[in-house]
Amino acid sequence: NPNTPGVILTPRPKRRYSYGATACHIIGYVNDPDPGRFIERDGIKFAPDLVGRDGIEASYDSELQGGPGFRELEVNRAGRVTRVLNARYPTLGNTIHLTIDLRVQQIVEKIMAPVGRGAACVVDCNTGEILALVSVPNFDPNTILSKPVWADVQRNETRPLVNRCLSAYSPGSIFKPVVALAALQAGAITPTDTAVCHGGLTVQDRYKKCTAFKYGGHGSMNLIQSLKKSCNVYYYQYGMKCGIKPLAEMAGRLGLARRTGIPLA
Repeated sequence: NPNTPGVILTPRPKRRYSYGATACHIIGYVNDPDPGRFIERDGIKFAPDLVGRDGIEASYDSELQGGPGFRELEVNRAGRVTRVLNARYPTLGNTIHLTIDLRVQQIVEKIMAPVGRGAACVVDCNTGEILALVSVPNFDPNTILSKPVWADVQRNETRPLVNRCLSAYSPGSIFKPVVALAALQAGAITPTDTAVCHGGLTVQDRYKKCTAFKYGGHGSMNLIQSLKKSCNVYYYQYGMKCGIKPLAEMAGRLGLARRTGIPLA
């Protein structure tokens, strides 16, 4: 009974994500604010009902938060409201438009789903706009904060909350062209210089395997062949011959180790 004395029904906002887990690492999720956190709007400080905890929700929380409403009431000695002295309706927060193309995002997510762990990014090379940013595994922000789901996510070794598009990972074989360019620029190799791969190479006190380790190695190859076969040993050898400074400089010239400008953590 909404007219029960002493009981006041108050609506509370709840975020609903219409597409479930789609683009969850971009959008993020919301949760209760930390104790003592306040937001100021139009000279009024208030504790928000929900705050962004990840993704766009967190990065643009101050933009997405609206303004609070209030009512100033007059009550009699029995505690009953006799009249409303002053009132203001709450205001909506701002709408944020992303460059993400929902159709492209869903296509890439479908392709990436069987991978298990991975990331894919689709960029408009003319404008630099991000059309899709996909990290797997993902999560459903509508259910992430239920205790069983949250506990499962925390125990999950695949770390679904990690945005693999933006996290720090060893780059793997895609860094080999960077090594090749740096070594050529520094004069450490020529396109015809060869290296012999027996399946691995000892660097300091660690034996580093090649992609052809189980087959006994790639044998002798030049630069073009090493790229074609993705030979680790070739790039271990000439990467060390090139040295760290030329490698770092070439990586910087190619845009690595720079901020992307993507407004996500």
